[in-house]
Order: sequence, then C-alpha cells, then structure tokens
Amino acid sequence: MSNPMAAVLAAEEQAGRAFLGKELDMTTIRQPQCFTEEELAAARQRLAASEDRRSDHEYAEAIAEVYEEFEDLRRRAASCLISR
Repeated sequence: MSNPMAAVLAAEEQAGRAFLGKELDMTTIRQPQCFTEEELAAARQRLAASEDRRSDHEYAEAIAEVYEEFEDLRRRAASCLISR
C-alpha cells in the first residue's frame, strides 16, 4: 500500500510546482484493523482491571489542582506580556 501524500509530493517535485487543493487518493491506504468481539471483550476487561483508572470527576479535580498550582506563573507571564 502506498502513502497518498507521498504520491502527491513526488508529483509536485516532478512537475516543479505545488498541487494545492489536490485530493488525496485514500483508497490506496491500508484499511484499519477490525477486532473480533473476543478481542474487544478482553480489552474491556484489561481496562476495567487496571488499578490506575479514575473517574471523570477525579480526573477533573486533578486537572483543576494543577491549573491552580500554575496560577502565579500564569499571572507573572501575563504581566510580562502586557508590560511589553
């Protein structure tokens, strides 16, 4: 299978000009891998069994905590940009 963008780049180099807006021939790329139901079920089990999984709420709290930690740095950076 070939890379559609590589084909366009090669044609541009050969012609000595850019082919802006040229459509890529996506039929030449490899099709995505399809998983069986058993593989998907096994992946779900592995994901559910992983110990470091957090809820969306816990994730949001962690992001907010990091955001607050950098508040002073953001304020200082913004004041530097404004004073220029």
